[in-house]
Amino acid sequence: MDLGGIGRTVGVVGAVGAVGAWALGRSDRPDDDHHSFFARPFTDLARGAGDAFDVAHGLGGEAYNVLGHFVDLQVSARGRAYEPHGRWERSAADAVDVVGRALHLVTRPSDPEDGRSERPLLARARVQLDGGGPAQLTFAAATDAAWGEAGRESVLAQVFVDGHYVSDMPLIGERDEPYRVALGDLPAGSHDVELRIASGSPIQDPAAARVTALAASRTDQPLIDRYAPILEGRDVDAPGGRVDMASDDAPLAMDATVHRRPDGTREIAYTVLFSNEDGGTHLDELFAHYGRGTDYEPAYKVVVDADGNRVSDQFQGTAHHWQPFSGTREGDRPVLRVETDNNLYSQVLRRDGHRWSVPVDATVGGGTEHGSRGIMDRHPWTWTVMGHELAREDKLAEARQGADRSSADPRTVVRTDPTGAAAGAATLGLVLRDGRAVRTVGEPTVAGDGVRSWQLPDGVHSSDVASFADPGTRGFVVEDDFTARQLGA
Repeated sequence: MDLGGIGRTVGVVGAVGAVGAWALGRSDRPDDDHHSFFARPFTDLARGAGDAFDVAHGLGGEAYNVLGHFVDLQVSARGRAYEPHGRWERSAADAVDVVGRALHLVTRPSDPEDGRSERPLLARARVQLDGGGPAQLTFAAATDAAWGEAGRESVLAQVFVDGHYVSDMPLIGERDEPYRVALGDLPAGSHDVELRIASGSPIQDPAAARVTALAASRTDQPLIDRYAPILEGRDVDAPGGRVDMASDDAPLAMDATVHRRPDGTREIAYTVLFSNEDGGTHLDELFAHYGRGTDYEPAYKVVVDADGNRVSDQFQGTAHHWQPFSGTREGDRPVLRVETDNNLYSQVLRRDGHRWSVPVDATVGGGTEHGSRGIMDRHPWTWTVMGHELAREDKLAEARQGADRSSADPRTVVRTDPTGAAAGAATLGLVLRDGRAVRTVGEPTVAGDGVRSWQLPDGVHSSDVASFADPGTRGFVVEDDFTARQLGA
């Protein structure tokens, strides 16, 4: 064995790697960093090494999950895809995407229609459709599933129309409103609908869910639903994938914004509300800046002409990098995979038979900060699902008290709208249910949309708050059961 040769090889590889890491570190500097070419070499080296590690981690995660489709890997590892959150974004995202494409060429697709009749039946009905255009299925479901209880989070249902698979849908005990599934373009006439329990469902007993009132109809916003993306479920935690939407960071609803452009075209942007995010923004920052612990993640945007035809489109990929969509479509609807642990997307599909197809919840205006509060307030049960997931994953117990004095537990703060008497105040007066008057402590944190988060005094919970002392103040609190309650006129 030539130890000298091995040593020289290791030395050369190490030197090349160090230079590469240093170059990556320099490329990752802020745009306003104008230091000389040789400035801060150790900082650049450390930053670049972190970039290289993150990319290797991401590529390893992709390979690990794909290999699990073929080999039963009896090991425990985190198969997370690369999510750098601001590091070396474009090159790293493209590298993972290229490798992902190559790996997924050899994955074995799983057709959910295989063995369909052998899966537990939840409901069967014959529905009637009139006219043409995008269609939707609505139904009610009562279940004893509990999103906050490990192993009983949901009954994962699969929807079939005329024997063809359409979508998964987690049936959640906390949900108190009907479910909707986007069916795409279906011809007028009668259609057979089945709901069966999917493989990977935490609960497999059909007696745990009662599905009623199945009906089909045409959508009342055909242009919006014509381009609404279909999402393959995230599967970043186990070899071969798992059905994350059944128990973790589940997609709950999707809405859209429409912007008219000077050239007469319109841009439709779609954003998905997830029950939480396992990576990316820390929990206390989510609450401090957005007033929620859910993830409200932009997915896809399309530009259409005056006739509603697609001119161009993009999706939000790894590292929050928007790129042109060139993947699989069903009609005009793009199919995306939820790829990372903070719910970013890929056009490289797993083809594992688990996806989420819903009509757009609402067409709204304004930024995503307003949209996330709006969509959750329209569906108060999403607050409860959010809280139960945080409690089940011990995230509330692990929450740190940030330097900005914002707590990751939403039940220890009160939030105020950007207008009104609280806009320029240093503290906020509150009246409690027992009649006591108290004031918040510390400086408030201010979200991007101007919403302020105020820390409650020790021993006071949001459910104790009856009103603001100043009647001109508006805001909200999150109750002990995690539902949101409005305060003020």
